[in-house]
Amino acid sequence: MADLLKCMECGGMVSSEAYKCPHCNTGRDGIRGVNCTICGGFLKFSEARHIKLGEYSESQFFHNSCYQKISQTVEKKKTINCPVCTQPNLFSYADTRSRSHYSERINCAKCGHPYEYQQTKENDPYTECRYCGFLLEKNLEVLVFKSDYHDSPDYYSHKLCDTNERQAQRLKDQEYHENSRHKIEE
Repeated sequence: MADLLKCMECGGMVSSEAYKCPHCNTGRDGIRGVNCTICGGFLKFSEARHIKLGEYSESQFFHNSCYQKISQTVEKKKTINCPVCTQPNLFSYADTRSRSHYSERINCAKCGHPYEYQQTKENDPYTECRYCGFLLEKNLEVLVFKSDYHDSPDYYSHKLCDTNERQAQRLKDQEYHENSRHKIEE
């Protein structure tokens, strides 16, 4: 049965089954509002920042303030000591993250000795946030899921994205999986 609800955009009363608001012509998404991908709070569709992180992904919605906090460019640089003179040399990581590993050729700034750094997923200090998809530095943020399997990835989240609601849901999921495991063992 249809209910009347308040349009998030204009405040007019609209049927819950309406495809658009008769007062402001806002579509179904705008009537109910959208959730911020980062904090989970509701906001008007017209005020939301719409971002598509991948070619085939759905749009994500952000408060401007949440987006600005998260989307700060991570400075992907690392210092590696020269194996000959021990001079620290700074280099930037490759931006291509789809490869499982890559090699970086470095020439020492002090002695000129060429050497190679092997980057793998295991020693990469950066990963994507489980919730918003933006890049984060693993040691500065929250580990939300530690995989028990060798090939499965660990999942990380920005501290800002790891809301109380998401933490509570994670605890419920863990309890459910533990109970399922106990039932199988019995």
